[in-house]
Amino acid sequence: MIVKKMTFIHAADIHLGGMFSGFRHLPDNLYERLKASGYKALQNLVQTAIKEKVDFVILAGDIYDVDDRNLKAQVQFQKAMEQLNKEEIPVYMIHGNHDFLEGKYFELSLPPNVHVFRQKVEVKKYIKEDGTSAMLYGFSYGKRHVRDRMIEAYVKQPAGDFHIGLLHGNLDGETSHGNYAPFTRKDLLEKGFDYWALGHIHKRMFVLENPIAVYPGCLQGRNKKETGEKGFYLVHLSENGTEMDFRPASVMDWKEERLDASGFGMSELVQRLNERKEQLRQEGKDILFEIILDASNARKEDWIYSDMDELLEAVQEGEELEEPMVWIHSMKILPPVWMEEDKQVSESFLAELLSVSSNISEEQYESFTASLSANPTARKYMQDWNQDTREEIILEANMELMKRLNSK
Repeated sequence: MIVKKMTFIHAADIHLGGMFSGFRHLPDNLYERLKASGYKALQNLVQTAIKEKVDFVILAGDIYDVDDRNLKAQVQFQKAMEQLNKEEIPVYMIHGNHDFLEGKYFELSLPPNVHVFRQKVEVKKYIKEDGTSAMLYGFSYGKRHVRDRMIEAYVKQPAGDFHIGLLHGNLDGETSHGNYAPFTRKDLLEKGFDYWALGHIHKRMFVLENPIAVYPGCLQGRNKKETGEKGFYLVHLSENGTEMDFRPASVMDWKEERLDASGFGMSELVQRLNERKEQLRQEGKDILFEIILDASNARKEDWIYSDMDELLEAVQEGEELEEPMVWIHSMKILPPVWMEEDKQVSESFLAELLSVSSNISEEQYESFTASLSANPTARKYMQDWNQDTREEIILEANMELMKRLNSK
């Protein structure tokens, strides 16, 4: 007896056309690679689809980074879709909150293999040469903010061997992204589908195991919060179950690591950091690297409060000539124990100053950042700021304050 099966790629959150204007401080060659990384990641997906001879490709939203998608991004996407069209590989795609349908864009026609879902939930049917069929359900964002529970409009059809839902939305309880088109695990289970191709959350995350409901994460990390290897899933769906194969696509990875910085001199820290860079270089791809210096046991007179900029410059020196490049773009410090003790028990000026800084109210924080929020360019980069971002900003401000006071 022949087992009915489908093989497809599930990807989401490609964000083509990101400007990366906040990273102009990077070496020119690394900055250019960063800008091109999304396009190369998309090419890796296309080549895998062709090599594996998949039945179709699913793109679960946010193909473009912003609603005023630039011409280069659209042209690159069009070319990628034409490559798949030549191999007769269909693409089923939805638009998300970043690339919603009513946005500004150039009218470039996509090849006939690309099937775009419109604003209301609709169903598209795929039939293999052997007659096996799949019903695909989905919708595209017409505008940026879709707060409705669109999951309620997904209704399983009586026909079809497999039923696959495409949904760009937020799992109830997740706070890392906007709460668009919200749904719960119970909602997904009740629909009786065989697979849920999710998008919107940029980290890989399984929502359900049976049936599979998964966020593949973004295709290429775009900032220091999107650490680790990024890619997509190659899915083997059959009557006997579902097999998932994660395939890396990113050409540049973001990493974060902690290093003990208590009691070490400048030269020893530089040596340790350079050794770690050489280890990472063996991975064979560019890496943008953030170091967290653990100074919890550091003394007040230690180097760390006056020479941070010098340390960063030392480990960046000459890196722009290396291949691949392992670039330490920033350093953060975990504050020493004595700093916390002083804040609690000391009545010194420094302790009081740090206490006031660490405990600013939400209203004060909004007042301090009001000028940024009012700037259209800056506001675009503040969309994803949350409580963690606020705490990180305050911590870095405290450490900068300590550095300056201790250098007097």
